Amino acid sequence: MHIPMTFDVKLMTEVIDFSSILEQCISNKDSDRQRAANILDQFRSENIFNFLQMLLDVLMTDNTSNLSKNVSLVLSWKTIDLVKSPDITLTEFEFFENSCPSLINSFLEAAFHLLNNFPIFAGHLYSTLAIVVYEYNENSNLIQTLCEKLNDTNDLNLVTGVLTALEDICNELILAPHQYYPILQKILFFINFSFFESVKILSLNILKRLICIIDDFLKSPENSQSLLHLLTLCVDNIPLKSVTYRCLGQLIKYQFNIFLPITEKIIEQVANDLNAYSANEDIIHSILYMLQQLTITDICDKFFPYKIEILKKSFEIYFPIFIQLLFHYYQPCLDSHETYNTFKIIIEVIARIVELLPKEISPYLFNFFLHNISAQQPVNKEISCVLISLVITFFNPPLNDQVNNSEQSENNLNNNHELFQILQNLTQLLPELLTSSYARVRESAVFIIMSILNQKELLQYSIHSLLQMMPILINLLNDDPIIASHVCSVFEEMIPFFPILDLDFPTFLSILLNYVNSTDIYFLTALFNCIIKIIEYSNENNLRLILPALMNIVKISIQNPYSPNFSEVLFMFANICQFARDLLNPYVNEFFPLFTNCYNITKNKVIIRTLTYFIKFTHNKVYFPDFINILFNQSNDEDFILNMEKYFLGPFVEISRNFDIRPFISDIFNILLPAMSLLLKNHQNQANIHNKLNYTYFNKISNIVHFISIFIHDYYENSISFIEPTIQILSEPILFIQKVYDDDIRLKFIEKVSSLFKNVIEKTNQDDSRKLLPIIFTFLNNCALSIDVEETGDLQLEYIILLICQVINIGKTEFQRFLSTNDQIKSFINELLKNENLHVAALNIIHQLNVD
Repeated sequence: MHIPMTFDVKLMTEVIDFSSILEQCISNKDSDRQRAANILDQFRSENIFNFLQMLLDVLMTDNTSNLSKNVSLVLSWKTIDLVKSPDITLTEFEFFENSCPSLINSFLEAAFHLLNNFPIFAGHLYSTLAIVVYEYNENSNLIQTLCEKLNDTNDLNLVTGVLTALEDICNELILAPHQYYPILQKILFFINFSFFESVKILSLNILKRLICIIDDFLKSPENSQSLLHLLTLCVDNIPLKSVTYRCLGQLIKYQFNIFLPITEKIIEQVANDLNAYSANEDIIHSILYMLQQLTITDICDKFFPYKIEILKKSFEIYFPIFIQLLFHYYQPCLDSHETYNTFKIIIEVIARIVELLPKEISPYLFNFFLHNISAQQPVNKEISCVLISLVITFFNPPLNDQVNNSEQSENNLNNNHELFQILQNLTQLLPELLTSSYARVRESAVFIIMSILNQKELLQYSIHSLLQMMPILINLLNDDPIIASHVCSVFEEMIPFFPILDLDFPTFLSILLNYVNSTDIYFLTALFNCIIKIIEYSNENNLRLILPALMNIVKISIQNPYSPNFSEVLFMFANICQFARDLLNPYVNEFFPLFTNCYNITKNKVIIRTLTYFIKFTHNKVYFPDFINILFNQSNDEDFILNMEKYFLGPFVEISRNFDIRPFISDIFNILLPAMSLLLKNHQNQANIHNKLNYTYFNKISNIVHFISIFIHDYYENSISFIEPTIQILSEPILFIQKVYDDDIRLKFIEKVSSLFKNVIEKTNQDDSRKLLPIIFTFLNNCALSIDVEETGDLQLEYIILLICQVINIGKTEFQRFLSTNDQIKSFINELLKNENLHVAALNIIHQLNVD
């Protein structure tokens, strides 16, 4: 069928068969696929619910092809994922029901019916719908219904479809015991008795997701022993090894006490499998994942001694195998910055073990280094360099307050004679390693220098030798950009020592500036970080000498704003402003117009940050009005709400220390308030209420609240003007504190809002402050509903206590009335009184209320 490129949606629904359009989506011809995609996009944009109904019709109609049903299943779950409630008070299920009643239930029925014939896609659709339902009604029986479908069936397709849906659900939802017990019952049965490996693997994948929440199930010794027995059987089964090791990793991470009885068996099994399946990256990665979970611990972990003991016992066995694996997975070419491969993962596991057990593990690494650093093969040299870098990095001598620093350092090295000897040998070997014909050896040698530079205990014995290698290191700037970027990081660490040793900043900077036109972004970032460090450590005389060359680089970059180094140059210039200050005055008349012209052309927001520093540190009043106009004109930009706290409020806060911005505060709020409403609306339309709104929206609100607090602090005599804007900005977000599922973001928001209310009350008279009482009561009520006192930090709770005390001070009668009608607040205050650290502070509330 020929499908036209443009069409009328309503007309086309009457003329063409919708299922045929779906079939065209996977045509062999690019032109057919593009036409079909255009048509479907227009159907969806016209009315997303009509589009979903059309997809549902294809699924429910018997005579549509399997091909069209497959495409319809995929489009259905992906489209349902796009639908977000425009009203923050409505769940997505309620929004669906209001917009197209029974659509979700009809899709559930269709997906359930198609699980036999289209297991993967129907399973994904069913889980997408189930998640929408469970966010509305956590007591839904959809999981139970799915599990019942597995009763007395050997149909591989059906089992695959149901398990696919259950895996998705377990990935997305935190299930209660009554929800996960039926799932556990089925998957444990399949792991034990299914004839199909694919079913066992799917079941183990679900178990892997559930392990973090099945505490109730594991309370039974019989259940925990049964689970361990099952996993030890699975780890012996080659096709199941990889996913089983992932399960064991989850068990170590979340249920370590359950894992303990099989420790010895797993240590032995891991050694055997690392040897036997060294070429199977999937199995190796899973084993390394498990070992990583064992190393994620610290002294506060109640199982720390057990994990340390396991690592001590196992490392002697594993270390030779790790070395063999490093040789096996070695690649002679340099890894890009994004590369994450088996070689790097093995090194990360070794590094974490060395960090936990430096004294016990270092001898193994020393021994390998001594026997391999002089080998001819580059892989031996590189691994030697990497391992000795780890020893140096995690060299952590005990501190002794009774001994001065130099004496203490000398004693520490004397007590670690072997490391001292190797350090002396290294400084002699490094020139040869840095000039090796093998790039990875050169890179590893640079890592050794970096590890020494980061160890103050060792650095004083090596710095002169390292500085003598400067000519070799400078030559490496011409090397591969990966190595050159590492060299710049080394220079950045060495720069603080230049003045002590009378090294010449201007000459060194002139060398670095030869590379500013590189096109490699990682190298440019490292290079300009190094240049910035020179600016930071230069005295005024040196700044005078280097400033003309730096300003020339800035000028060239402004005139070529799409060059790769543009952002880095702007960041450098911001630092020039901070450290050169008055030295910049001769450049203002030339450069401010250049910057503003560049901004008008590119609308690059980073330029606003640059201009902020330029105005702030030069105290230039001539161009100040032009700068203010730039800030306010941003409100017309489409991306203003995404950038308003960083590039609108932020600059005002920066310059408020140097310029009087009181005349602009009213205009700031006139722009800010509608922008905040638009921000909330956009997140309601586009973001998942329980995810992105959490991180983005409340984070932005917290930042904006912080900026308002700063304005109040700086311009307290105008604090009354902040009351109404504060009420308007916070009236909506404080209603949804409970919906912020991330504790850190929620507590940050509560802390900032409490602080803002406190500042406004302090800086205004009581009559004006009382205007805030209704919104503060709403805020306190939502805090009480969303805060677990036992799990919340004392600092955040103190903010709330201080706020309550202030509220009582300005409106005792109103608070008593609020308290008398709100059991949640009473309970909250009682919980505060139980906290030993907060007891005295909380008693102030009772004292102020004159309640016994």
